[in-house]
Amino acid sequence: MKTKRILFVTDFYNPYNGMGKFIIDISKIFKKNNFKVIILTVKTERNLNKVERDNGIIIFRSPISFKFSRGYFSFSLIKDFLSLQKKVDIIYFHFPLVELLPLVLLSNKTKILHYHCLPAFVLNDFKFIIANVYFTISIFFSMFFCDKIITFTNDYFFSKKINKIFKNKTFEIFPFIKSENNIVNLNEKILENNIIPILGFLGRICEEKGLENIVESSKILDSKNILHKILIAGDINDKRFKKNIAKILSLAKDAKSVKFIGKLTDKEKLNFFHKIHILLLPSTNSFEAFGLVQLEAMNFGKLVIASDISGVRVPIKLTRNGCLTKIKNSNDLAMNILKCIEIAKIKSKKEVLDSYYKSFNYDDSLTKYLSIFSRI
Repeated sequence: MKTKRILFVTDFYNPYNGMGKFIIDISKIFKKNNFKVIILTVKTERNLNKVERDNGIIIFRSPISFKFSRGYFSFSLIKDFLSLQKKVDIIYFHFPLVELLPLVLLSNKTKILHYHCLPAFVLNDFKFIIANVYFTISIFFSMFFCDKIITFTNDYFFSKKINKIFKNKTFEIFPFIKSENNIVNLNEKILENNIIPILGFLGRICEEKGLENIVESSKILDSKNILHKILIAGDINDKRFKKNIAKILSLAKDAKSVKFIGKLTDKEKLNFFHKIHILLLPSTNSFEAFGLVQLEAMNFGKLVIASDISGVRVPIKLTRNGCLTKIKNSNDLAMNILKCIEIAKIKSKKEVLDSYYKSFNYDDSLTKYLSIFSRI
């Protein structure tokens, strides 16, 4: 049987966010299952090589032409794409991708589009408005020229009613997290009596994560003399979010139960999930389409509080492993923290895992991905 060749095209090939980590993981899975994998991305750091091999996966990095807000555009990526697309059978685009529309028009190969998220429309920031309008137009026309569309959740994808035009070529495949198999005392409650509940946030310290609401909700709990700890894990030196980080740190100066623990190594990340009882993900807009960190927390038998918005709400709605909170509402978040603390006192880690595995099965998701690409 001929080995199929896949060209991944993405602006987010890095392990420091959910989308980047997913792309790295799925590329390794395709390689393991006898696909030849080439990745075309942009060179985001000076010390990265133009061409690199990583366990049989070939990575091409095109120089950035210019930056805009959080994103960047690369004319070289378009040029490199023209050459690389000739050598493959399938092109696998990951959106958001600034160069998407010209790329889909420049190849007649089989094209699969993974719709991760649409940059948010933020009314008080013209850069976000321009980005949202551009990406909305780009993705709409690009989807006509792609053979298949993969979504993490239809809840998110079809929240844009116009996307229903593409219903017949859309495939919903939930994200996957490999089981850690290292949880001790599975049958014990998530939170034992007389233990101070520890809540945690893990992610970028950026606008859409709702960190202001986390800090404010903690202050509300403090004012009611409710013992708790909140650990915020994320890079407080990230230059992209310098303004927002300064704002959050200032807001948290008098929040006695909030602690910033910085960017975590892989080992520290495991310790983080073991330590917390409840994960917080009070996202505020469409930049957050799912929140893979929710699955990571549930994989450790922990509860989650997430915003009741399209995509993000799906893991909790399916598993009931936590609570959904209103966006940008610190009082509601505080109330749900109290509610979740009580649930954690009666629910075991095993119960969390059992309900999680029923909906988010690693092997099922893998089978669906491989089936889509193998049939081509």
